[in-house]
Amino acid sequence: MGKYLQESLGNNERIIHSAKISWATVLPPCIFFFIMFFITRFFSTVGATYQGSNSETLVLLAALIISFITSIPWLIDVIIKNLTTELGFTNKKVLGKTGLINTNVMDAPLNKINTVLVKSGLWGKIFNYGSVLVTTSSGKYVFKYLSKPNDFRKMLMNQIDNYTSAGPAAAASEADEIVKYKTLLDQGVITQGEFDTKKRQLLGI
Repeated sequence: MGKYLQESLGNNERIIHSAKISWATVLPPCIFFFIMFFITRFFSTVGATYQGSNSETLVLLAALIISFITSIPWLIDVIIKNLTTELGFTNKKVLGKTGLINTNVMDAPLNKINTVLVKSGLWGKIFNYGSVLVTTSSGKYVFKYLSKPNDFRKMLMNQIDNYTSAGPAAAASEADEIVKYKTLLDQGVITQGEFDTKKRQLLGI
C-alpha cells in the first residue's frame, strides 16, 4: 500500500484494494534499446565499409550513443511513473496520485465516479498491464502501467455498486446516530465538543 493512500484515509475508512504497478513495463524500452543497437550497428557497419573505414570501435560507439538517445528517456519515464503512481479505493472513495514534480491527486467519493476505462497497447496485452482512466464529476484521471488493470476495474465497479446500494441505509443510520447524540447534548449528558467529535466521525470528515 502506498504512502499517499495510507495518509489519505478518513474516519471509519479502510483500503479495500490498491493497484499494483507492473515492472514488466521496463521491458519494452530495454527491448527497444537492443533493437535500435543492432539496427544502428548494422547501418553503421555498412556505412563504414562503404567509406573504406573498418573501425569496429567507432561503429559500436555510434550504435550505443544512438540507442541510448532513443531509448533511455522512455525508460526513465517508465521508472518515474512506476515509483510515483498510486491508485486504490476504500469503502468510501477512490484515491490516486501520479507525478514526481507536477503531482496530480484524485480523492473522489465512490458515488461521484462516472466511468472507469482500461486501455492497453501491444506491450500491455503481452505483459498484462495497462492504463486505468477514471472519470469523476470534477475531471478525468489517468493511471499508467498498472498490473492486471481489468481486474482492478472489475473490483472497483463492484465496490461502487455495493456502496451505491448501501448508501441510503447507511445515511439513515448515521442520521439516527447524530440525532441520538444531539439528544444527549441537549440533556447535558455530553459536551458540545464531544458531540462535534462524534458528528465528524459519523460523517467521515
